[in-house]
Amino acid sequence: MADERPSASSRIDYFDYLRVVALTAVLVRHTASQNWYDIDVNGAVWRCFNVYCSLTQYCVPIFVMISGALFLGKEIPVRQIYSKYVLRMAAAFCFWSAVYAAVGALESGTSGLLTELILGPYHIWFLFMIAGLYMCLPFFRPIAADAGRSRYFLILALLFAIVLPQAETLVRDFGSEALIGRFGAAMMNVGQMRMYAVLGYSGYFLLGYWLSRIELSRRQRLVIYLLGVLGALSTILLDLSVALRTQQPCDNYYGQFTLGALFESLAVFTFFRYAGLRGNALVRRLSKWTFGAYLVHLMVVEHTKLLFGLDTLSFWPVLAVPAVSALSLLLSWAVSAALHQVPFMKKYCV
Repeated sequence: MADERPSASSRIDYFDYLRVVALTAVLVRHTASQNWYDIDVNGAVWRCFNVYCSLTQYCVPIFVMISGALFLGKEIPVRQIYSKYVLRMAAAFCFWSAVYAAVGALESGTSGLLTELILGPYHIWFLFMIAGLYMCLPFFRPIAADAGRSRYFLILALLFAIVLPQAETLVRDFGSEALIGRFGAAMMNVGQMRMYAVLGYSGYFLLGYWLSRIELSRRQRLVIYLLGVLGALSTILLDLSVALRTQQPCDNYYGQFTLGALFESLAVFTFFRYAGLRGNALVRRLSKWTFGAYLVHLMVVEHTKLLFGLDTLSFWPVLAVPAVSALSLLLSWAVSAALHQVPFMKKYCV
């Protein structure tokens, strides 16, 4: 999303499509979660929201994978990492944190304004995460350049960032009291290993570079697509099962560090890489506006009901979620497009 914009001659067209699809998934996910906690889990409405949230887990990983594919393939001086890329994330944070804090102050008063300025809106965490990955580029680049190191890193990331934490969640939700205690003790020992180097989004960062470079056979792609479907279905069913048993909305299997999210991300990235889609002027424009649209979208989503009297409960949720998401998405892109007309904003904030 906040990637370097390549020239037309070197542009990778499927990245543009991926950015548009990932941003759309962000809007659908945040729209579907608007009334998520207020609905009876036994009804069709919550189940509808659960499906939409489960099907869009790939949104943030795809953005990170695109960044990895673009940045890990070239040598970037440390000075440029900070003066160009990290600086842009810092400038974007300062601007958008001030905008959201100002809007909040107008609506709710100035109490806590300074805290809001420091923290920023909750979706702004992406800027800190991606800036951290940029800062670690000199360490990731040698790993990405070596196939054996890359595979080893990805295996460790899969095990410690995804498989073991998800196994712990499954045991906690479905295991006996004795099993929960024993597995919890084992996970405490795993925690003592302090495997921080392979945690976080570094795995997705490297995975994007790896997937953009290797060639997959038709059979391998079909397996990845099947895993994507199974990942989405497992998320839907696991959260529904826990929600029905506890009679509380459950999001234990949402998030980017689950097998469901990983499989969805692999499937979406692979599909667009091999889809053979040609460059499209509209898609390129939308891709260019994606960073700014992401940053403003939370405000748009929160004010859609106020401005248009629409939310996910305005009519049948199966249609309301995509309809409200589409409206918010178009408005977010429109704001980003307008801000792109201001040179300073275009360079640093959108």
